[in-house]
Amino acid sequence: MINLHHGSLLREQNQQDQDQQLSWPDKHRPKTVEEVALPSELRTQVQEWLSPGFPKHNILLHGLPATGKSSLAEAIAAEVFPEKQVDHVVRIKAAQTRSIEFVRDKLIKWIHARGGLIRAVDGDWKGLAVISEADGFTPESQASLKDAIEDYSGSVRFIFTTNRLERLDEAIQSRCEVIELPPPPVGERVRVLQRILAAEGAPQPEEELVEFCKAFIDLRDMLRTAQDSIAVEGRLTLPPPKIRKRGVEELWPDPVDGQLLLRDVQRTFERFLSLPDGAPLAVALWVVYAHCFDAFDISPLLAVTSPVKRSGKSTLFNVLSRLVPTPLFASNMSAAAVYRAVDARAPTLLADEADSWFSMRDDMRGIWNSGHTRWGARVLRSLGAGGLEELSTWCPKALALIRSVPKDLPSTIADRSIVISMRRRTPEEQVDRLRLDRLDAELSPLRMKAARWSADNIPALRDLDPSVPTDMDDRAADNWRPLLAIAELIGENAASRARLIARRLADPDGDIDEEGVAALADLRLSFAEEQTDRLPSQVIVSRLNSNEERPWGKRLDPRHLARLLRPFGIRSRSLWAEFGGQRSSVKGYFRDDCTEAFRRYLSEATHVLVA
Repeated sequence: MINLHHGSLLREQNQQDQDQQLSWPDKHRPKTVEEVALPSELRTQVQEWLSPGFPKHNILLHGLPATGKSSLAEAIAAEVFPEKQVDHVVRIKAAQTRSIEFVRDKLIKWIHARGGLIRAVDGDWKGLAVISEADGFTPESQASLKDAIEDYSGSVRFIFTTNRLERLDEAIQSRCEVIELPPPPVGERVRVLQRILAAEGAPQPEEELVEFCKAFIDLRDMLRTAQDSIAVEGRLTLPPPKIRKRGVEELWPDPVDGQLLLRDVQRTFERFLSLPDGAPLAVALWVVYAHCFDAFDISPLLAVTSPVKRSGKSTLFNVLSRLVPTPLFASNMSAAAVYRAVDARAPTLLADEADSWFSMRDDMRGIWNSGHTRWGARVLRSLGAGGLEELSTWCPKALALIRSVPKDLPSTIADRSIVISMRRRTPEEQVDRLRLDRLDAELSPLRMKAARWSADNIPALRDLDPSVPTDMDDRAADNWRPLLAIAELIGENAASRARLIARRLADPDGDIDEEGVAALADLRLSFAEEQTDRLPSQVIVSRLNSNEERPWGKRLDPRHLARLLRPFGIRSRSLWAEFGGQRSSVKGYFRDDCTEAFRRYLSEATHVLVA
């Protein structure tokens, strides 16, 4: 005979064990809109939409990460369909199913299958589609979603959540009630925590609750911290600041404005170096990243390259070494020295003159490659007698080489890098002389400010999912995501500039070679002989093909010309030209766009020729 009571007790015990293992944010997820941490006027607004029992409109929830968008969406679903959610609610995370096939196969099939089955029995059916991270859908998928919203408006309501409203098709936005969720107010955080503490049998004095909740903006972080402190000490206690201890890192005594910090670090590099467009901001963001890299799971390598010596690489590394935390600066090192130093000290590793020792050593490349992701940043070494030693390779790293990119840099390194291609400065470009004997004292306050900003903002950075340009490949997007998160937290101005620079630096446009220099020289000669400040591409190609001694012979066409000139930062533009007595718009080049490349890469004789 089966003991049903015993089976029930076992199920109850298993459920209790599962509940004890759950984190509070998951265990106490709101089941009604009333339980969600929201400003009171916003809660009232949502409840009015739900007053008939089914949402009046589709809803689009947007805002910063960790503001409760998913919790509110789930609470609405639970309140509208408290029972048999499998028949009425479908949940889809766009990041997992971005393609258009999901709309056609999963969502629409679910509507037809569930709706048709229940209509056959009850005569009526309503459904709710909760679409998380909706900005992750491809444009084609978003267009198909818009059609689904229209086609099933009588029976299905959609709830979208997104951190990036600007990425979502305006056609979808216009078909939804758009709600921006701000970070929950302190009073709401207190109310939520009171409810959970009461359910856990651990009520706390209200004044301690208020002080505890003031220390957090991220509700999930607050609940996890509360759970840990109650479990360990039986009361609410704030943890020490989440600062990674890498040597002795002194903090600036006062809170630091991120915009001013980024501006000052960028100006420091501009003061001592002539860097390519966008590089000062990229390197400044990498400096800040080095201070707070524990907030991320990707560690992009900073690869500083130049085609020739005396292009400023060593100067850049001298400045870097005074701004990053726990710098370990070396011009040569063994593989064993790298992983043992990183495991023991978690430094910011700065490897100068790496062209003399790096590229020919497979073991060294393997170690640097392994440090790109937190989970893979490990090497194993034998201790003999079957013993193994696990050592960390997880730390910020920068590398300087005399190489072109990506042609001569090892592909696995280039693929994991933010590449700064240095250039030799012209006589007209004036920079301050670097005084190494004064540099420590001069840059120490800036390093302390970066450390303080990091200490104050690591919790927010951990949960931030920044907007990454959609035209970047996956690996480049991974490399830039930490820097873009920092820029986004600092402010929209910094974020928009960082995204623009990420696009530019992630696409190096090929290498400068002899054929390109030859095309550049012939282009300058063409401007001089034609005595004009602009030339159509077809005219330039005709002139360049007339010289049979050039490497391209007579095979050059406008597209090939564009590829040769692109590494110099020269791109074609539209211009008006006269052909056969008719003026028309054609592609061509302006001499002013080429002047800097002429100065940097052509000889003095060429300068005189075109003066």
